[in-house]
Amino acid sequence: CTDGEWYGKLVTNTVELSTYYVAVYELTYSHYNKIMGGDNVSMLPLSSVDKMAFRGGAWNGHSGDPDSQSFLGRLNRKVANVGGRFKFDLSTSMQWERAARAGTRTAYFWGEDIPATISKINEYANSREAGNAGDVVVGCLKPNAWGLYDFYGNRWECCRDWWGAMAGVETYKDYAGPEVEAGQILCRGGSYSNHDGPGYCSSVSRAYDDPPVYNYTFRLVASKIADYDYTGLYDGEKHTIATNAIVAAYNEAVQYSTPTITYSTESNGVYSTLPELYKDVTNTSVWYKVSASNYNDLIREGRVLISSRSVTIESGTDSKAYDGTPLVCHAVTTNGDGFVAGEGVDFSFTGSQTIVGSSKNAFDYTFKP
Repeated sequence: CTDGEWYGKLVTNTVELSTYYVAVYELTYSHYNKIMGGDNVSMLPLSSVDKMAFRGGAWNGHSGDPDSQSFLGRLNRKVANVGGRFKFDLSTSMQWERAARAGTRTAYFWGEDIPATISKINEYANSREAGNAGDVVVGCLKPNAWGLYDFYGNRWECCRDWWGAMAGVETYKDYAGPEVEAGQILCRGGSYSNHDGPGYCSSVSRAYDDPPVYNYTFRLVASKIADYDYTGLYDGEKHTIATNAIVAAYNEAVQYSTPTITYSTESNGVYSTLPELYKDVTNTSVWYKVSASNYNDLIREGRVLISSRSVTIESGTDSKAYDGTPLVCHAVTTNGDGFVAGEGVDFSFTGSQTIVGSSKNAFDYTFKP
C-alpha cells in the first residue's frame, strides 16, 4: 500500500499473544554464519538467504517446525544440545507489531501518526529519505522504548505469515495469518529502498513478496519450552518417559533415516537402549541421545516430574440414644487424589463418647508397608 492508502484507514484489532522473547536486532550475516558456517562476519542485516534455507518446513505460523537443515532447525538443535528450554522461530506479524509498537497505539512508536516528519524518521530508520542507498549496521540508530532496533527501515522483515486480511473474529489468540497458503509472504517495517513516503517505515505498513523471498531480512523470536518433558502423578506404577514430547524434538532425524533413541540419567553417563522407568516421586533430568546414520548424535536434556498424591482424611460422625455404652465411630472418608490400589493407611480409633453430649472423633493412622 502507498502512504495515501494508510491515511485515516488504520483498523484496530484485539490480539492476544502468548509470552515470547524478541531479538534486539535484525539477524546479521555474523549471526547466520555462526550457525551455518561461513566467513562473512558483517553486522549488516542478512539479506541473501531465501526463506526456505532460513526456515523451511511449514511456512506459516499454524503448524510445523523448521526444516532440520535450515538455519532455524540447526539453531534449535544447537540450543537443545546444551539443555536450552527455548525454541526459536521467525516472528509472526502480530509478534512483530507488538514489539515494534513498544506499548504505543500510534503509527510510529515515538507517538506520531502518519504522516510523520522525515527528520524524525531518520533518527530511528535507515530510509531512502535519509540519503542512504544501502544497508547500515544494525543498532546504529535510535531504538524504540523497549530498546529494540531497526524495526523501521534498513530491510523489510519477513514474517511467518501468509499475506491476507484478518477476518473472522474480533479477538485473535496468537494470530499467525491465514491458515490457507496464499502464495505471498507477509513482510513488515519498510526498508532503505522505499522512497514513496514515510508511511512504509512504520508500525502499520505491510508488504508481501513471492517465495523464496531473497532480499528481505529476518527477526527471531523465542518461546519458552515447557519446564518438564514428562509430568505424571504417582500411581504405584512405573512411568515410561519416552514420551512424544521427547521424540518430537528429533523428528528431523526421521526425515532421512530411522533414528535410535537411548537414555541416560547422567549427561556423560552410559546410554541404554531401554527407556528409563520411574515409579517414585521424582524431579530429575534424563538425557536422550538420538542416533541416525550419516548424522551426528543429537543429545538433549529432558526434565521429568512425578508428583506426590494429595490425600485428605476426615473422620465420620455417628449418634445414638444414651444407653451407658461408649459410642465409637469407625467411618472415615478420603478426598483428593486418593490412595493407589494396595496402598493406604491403617486406622486406630481413639475417640469415643459415653455420656450425653458430643466430642470430636479422633483416630491415629499408620501407612501400610
